[in-house]
Amino acid sequence: GDIEEKVLISEKTVFDGTNHVDTNEQLFNEDKDFVLAIEYSMSNENVNDNVLAQCFSGFLSSGFRLWYNTGVKLGLGSVNETVSDVDTREVVVVRHKKGENGIHIYVSNTNGDSVMYTNITVQDDMTHNGTLVFGCNKADDGAYENNAKGTIYWSKLWYTDLGDDVCSQIAYWPHEQINFEMCGFKRYYLSDAS
Repeated sequence: GDIEEKVLISEKTVFDGTNHVDTNEQLFNEDKDFVLAIEYSMSNENVNDNVLAQCFSGFLSSGFRLWYNTGVKLGLGSVNETVSDVDTREVVVVRHKKGENGIHIYVSNTNGDSVMYTNITVQDDMTHNGTLVFGCNKADDGAYENNAKGTIYWSKLWYTDLGDDVCSQIAYWPHEQINFEMCGFKRYYLSDAS
């Protein structure tokens, strides 16, 4: 209850290559803790440089972006890591710890058995005034460009460091098993009487 948080996208939002959502959240305007979770799927119709989510300054080559670059990548500055296949629904968690020059990335990895983790560190100052945008790239002059095709199902921002274990759990939730108990035969019927 003492953690400030904000749901940025609460329901399935389809990006068709022409629309975007600018959250106006400045994640890197100062050195601070944050955790950002994005549940997404990027279409196979994208071409290189199409951006599905970013808080990035092109002028400073600083910040991160979830984009298509010969595959679905999440990059910090000029360093990029493959995070999913096209047309695959995944959860990615981006964690920045105050005092570090980098980000920690946790990916649900729905085609595997466990969460993928990587840490990207850069040498340059990460501070910039770019805002978090979904569906495209926001240039330093404010222009929206390089629109992507894909879907953001949900996204949430926490204004603190939730820690390694919690970030891993957030990314892991598509793997969670749910047990059901059978209550006997012929107790419930579908609408077609089966």
